[in-house]
Amino acid sequence: MDPLLSTTVTHPLAPSLGLSFSAARSALSVKEEAKVRKSAEICDRVGLAFSPFALSTFGEFGRQADQIFSTLVDLYAAKHDLRRSIAAYQLRQQVLVALMRSMAKRLLLAVTASGGLSGGAPSAIDQQSS
Repeated sequence: MDPLLSTTVTHPLAPSLGLSFSAARSALSVKEEAKVRKSAEICDRVGLAFSPFALSTFGEFGRQADQIFSTLVDLYAAKHDLRRSIAAYQLRQQVLVALMRSMAKRLLLAVTASGGLSGGAPSAIDQQSS
């Protein structure tokens, strides 16, 4: 059965999740469960093994994402003849840099769509990004 990895990124304090500050750590579980409800049955019908891969904007991995990441670390360490701890560090850095780039791009698009940081005349940051 071929795997299907579905990625989601969430901000633990997003109002759409309706979580209190003390419950924000459960945001990844909420997102993973939503992905499973939405896609697992469909994937099963077409012969795909579905796995959600949830990350938070704080760099945390969801439970299932953590399991997948652990498997990837083992494969990466074996392929590159690295100690597992070094492989885990390298892969985690790559994932988190990709996450930061994605968030920066979305923020830039949102700022651009809203007319810039000041909402009026372009600021120095607005001018640098254009």
